Amino acid sequence: MFTRFTLFLLFFSALIPSDSAYAHGQYHDYEELVYSGAHGDYFIEVFTIPLVNYLEVSIFFRGTTDRPFSPPQKILIHAIQENTKLNFQLAEEQNTDDGVKYVVLLRPQTVGIWDLIIDMTNERESSILSVPVEIKKINSIPWEVLVSAFVLIGTIAWLSGSVLRRKAKRA
Repeated sequence: MFTRFTLFLLFFSALIPSDSAYAHGQYHDYEELVYSGAHGDYFIEVFTIPLVNYLEVSIFFRGTTDRPFSPPQKILIHAIQENTKLNFQLAEEQNTDDGVKYVVLLRPQTVGIWDLIIDMTNERESSILSVPVEIKKINSIPWEVLVSAFVLIGTIAWLSGSVLRRKAKRA
């Protein structure tokens, strides 16, 4: 009984989809790496959570030269889609072990491809990086999880019922 239940539990838990990504020491739903590469004196990684009305942008900076690493002093981020432009937002700086992280939240109202414009300024220069981001709409009801849970609960009920029927036959 216990072995069958364990096998069913492992099988159905493997079917439950995972839309979470483990990155930077924590879990982020729907996170995507949209840019990774050298830009000026920096190596930059841009991660987004690209959902309608919720576009979280995380930018990681590391130095690429032998010079001391000097992160941008100010980062302004905005997004453009055809005739729609979101206002510039000042990114919040967070120090990490590997470099510097900047985070900002934008609120695009429509799905589709948006151009994410990242304006970086430090004491020597200013540069701009443009990255395309596809904004998605997600279902508010996670049907896959609900179906998997229903199947799992049904299997547990069936196994419990078969055990009770065996006990009733023996008595």
